[in-house]
Amino acid sequence: MCGSRNSVRVDASGVGTLFSWVRYHRSYLPAFASLVPYPVGLVELDEGAHVIGRLVGVDDPVIGTRLRAGFERWADGEVVPVFGPATGEW
Repeated sequence: MCGSRNSVRVDASGVGTLFSWVRYHRSYLPAFASLVPYPVGLVELDEGAHVIGRLVGVDDPVIGTRLRAGFERWADGEVVPVFGPATGEW
């Protein structure tokens, strides 16, 4: 759980399965305003950890789709995870 004092660090491959997702039709942060509408997924990594990230290169998300993690750097310098198709370039 985010912010939990019980979290643990896990080495992971970055590959997993789409567990759940939602499409945001409103920007809650200015950095996302140009992306609306955009999908965000909860991905269950092969190692068992769950990670939330924006879905890129996935127009119509389907639960069970295999995904691979990547990272994007925001204008303020923060780096956040994103997920795209497990195969191919995106």
